Amino acid sequence: MRRRWALPLVLLLAAGAAAAAIVGSRAGTGGEAPIAIPARPAEGVDVITTVTPSEAFFGDLVLARLDLVVDDASVDADELDVRVQVEPFERRGEAISRRASGGGVTVVRYEYELECLVAACAPQGSAIRLSLPQVIVGYARTDGEAVIERRVDWPEITIGSRVAEADLIRPRARADASSPVAATSGIDPTALGWLAASLAGALALAAGGVLLVALRRGGREALVAAAGPPPDPLADARPAARRRWLRGRSARRARPARPGARGLAARGGRGASPGREAGPGAAEVEAIAQAVERSRPEAAA
Repeated sequence: MRRRWALPLVLLLAAGAAAAAIVGSRAGTGGEAPIAIPARPAEGVDVITTVTPSEAFFGDLVLARLDLVVDDASVDADELDVRVQVEPFERRGEAISRRASGGGVTVVRYEYELECLVAACAPQGSAIRLSLPQVIVGYARTDGEAVIERRVDWPEITIGSRVAEADLIRPRARADASSPVAATSGIDPTALGWLAASLAGALALAAGGVLLVALRRGGREALVAAAGPPPDPLADARPAARRRWLRGRSARRARPARPGARGLAARGGRGASPGREAGPGAAEVEAIAQAVERSRPEAAA
């Protein structure tokens, strides 16, 4: 049983390893840009806020980024207390957290994908300027000073109206069907395609291995069934012995007795002519048959 499934399992594991290597290489080439390490902050922690894009239309997604530049010699980056509010916007998914270190500096980055579909973000005229609530960052220096709390503003966001006065007077379709928006995905479509192809190949190889094992086993069983049981060299021994005994008996009965044969038989002889060996008797035939019957299981084994 172990040998039967060994080949399919090996093929499946090899295909899985190849798929993982392909996805890893694709993911490595399409990952996010590394975080640049700035100079050591003078106050222990620098707070940098950015919003991209700074101008958007109503309902567009914007990316708010918070970078905390920490001096490892004076502040523990794992002990930062960060509080972020995004009203009137709403978060699309969970915040993305990344960090990078080098030269005694650690950069902790938070990214928030935001959108606003409420009346507070709808411009009454051509555009409206909005600001997110301040970021509050609390930390304690390693030299034992009290907890420091810093409040930092976000850059303003300009939200433009999608409807102009001319559109209200004469409405028209503004979608450009000739240049559709490019599709986005959290997983690289090319890497996903290679992964699907690799898994399909692995399943095909595993199915082929199972089929090959089944065909080999079925062919072997079919050959054994067609050949039948092995021949028994002693199967005809008993009938041949009986036929020989019967022929010898018939010949003795048909042959006339020679002079002196009766007297020899009367004195206890077998009545065989001088110089000629007599055929086996009934007792000897039975003994031969029993010996043949006992030897048959041993020959078959």
